[in-house]
Amino acid sequence: MSEYLLSSLSLLFLSGALLGLTFGGWRIARRRFDVPIIVNLIFFFVIVKVALFYALPTLLRIASDYRFEREDRVAITELPLVYLIEVISWAAWMIALIAVFKIVGKGSRKIAEGDFFYARLAESRILLWVLTLGVLAAIILPLAGRELNPFFAIFSGLFVYAGLAAGPFLMILGLRYYGKALFLLGVISSIFGLLSLATRAAVVSFAMFSIFLSWFVLRQRTAKFVFAGALVLLTAVYFTFGGLITGAFVVDEEGGVAVTTGIASEKKGARSSMEEVEWRFGAATRHGTAFIRMYDRGNPAGFNPIANSLLGFLPRSLNPEKPHPSTLDGYDIYSQGSYLIYREINGHDSDSMVDFPTGGHFYWEFGVAGVLILSAISGTYVALCAHFFSKLGLVALPLMVAVFKPWAYMEPKIWVSDIALQIYQIILPLIFVVSMIRLVRTILRQTDQLSRA
Repeated sequence: MSEYLLSSLSLLFLSGALLGLTFGGWRIARRRFDVPIIVNLIFFFVIVKVALFYALPTLLRIASDYRFEREDRVAITELPLVYLIEVISWAAWMIALIAVFKIVGKGSRKIAEGDFFYARLAESRILLWVLTLGVLAAIILPLAGRELNPFFAIFSGLFVYAGLAAGPFLMILGLRYYGKALFLLGVISSIFGLLSLATRAAVVSFAMFSIFLSWFVLRQRTAKFVFAGALVLLTAVYFTFGGLITGAFVVDEEGGVAVTTGIASEKKGARSSMEEVEWRFGAATRHGTAFIRMYDRGNPAGFNPIANSLLGFLPRSLNPEKPHPSTLDGYDIYSQGSYLIYREINGHDSDSMVDFPTGGHFYWEFGVAGVLILSAISGTYVALCAHFFSKLGLVALPLMVAVFKPWAYMEPKIWVSDIALQIYQIILPLIFVVSMIRLVRTILRQTDQLSRA
């Protein structure tokens, strides 16, 4: 009884500390960075992560008497340590983020929302079109049985991660600022994007980003009610049928399109809807205890996940033997941290994976020093991305979502192994695309000036 009471009180306190840290960091960051809408986006995703994966599971665990921890043979006294590591990790992340914001924003004036959405308008709109058409091609061509050529594959990461976010963003921009053309493109892209998402967590992230846009960008009462109503409807469907609405489409060799939709309740099993929520949202911290076990028994990841990520810059079509990124053993997909902790909890004959707390991953790499240093690197990276993207205008919002990769088991506190991947998946391709857009626009301007002369 004392073990249960102490663990429960600790989890409640640490969950509250995480929420308080997040709201406090949000307020400070808004004063330090010159584009508040980007800060709102960053901390909106942070709050969603903390609320759904830490605070909510805490309440459900206490209510169920730690049912799933007992089933998975996870000592309830291990959970407070996972939460404590996350508090330290998020604190280091926010300190680094705010420090960089203060440096890059020194002497800058705040950019009002209206000014931000019209800054570098032509360049941003071109880039939005490129991202959206790119993700549509990345989704449709493989379904039609056509392989992406190696050059296009280099940009596929940028197109997929940023293009999926560009769909709902274009819808909102079309409604408030720029008219029907962008709105229709956003609708088409959003439909294809939703049908291409493979996990329910990705669908939830898509919905969360849409809610953010309606609340902070559209700012129309009717739209807020529509998006809030859609969220309530999705929640009701989930609790009634035990799953979310899902869909899929296939393009055959003759160009025919088949679309299927339904309720993805087949994975629910015998659990009630509330038990399903506890089981899924609590999985990250429940399985995250395995990181602590592996490190403490002398089996740390060390620099291996980062090194293997750095080796993955060539497309697999050009280098079939390249390591699987972010793994302990570069040539074994099951050595990835998300697979290893699942095996640690469920036995070595299991081959599934689970999302994990980034602080726990940092601890698995280098212990407490890893939690502090790698979290600070992550916060620095996010702040620099926000600064760089803000110079591109309104397209900064889907680009920020791209680096969070919510459709691929990611969060704003990006693990450093994935930062290594993002350099050649997102950042370098983006720099190339922006450079090409600026080069073409410069040539066209000079040509126009010569023709007028």
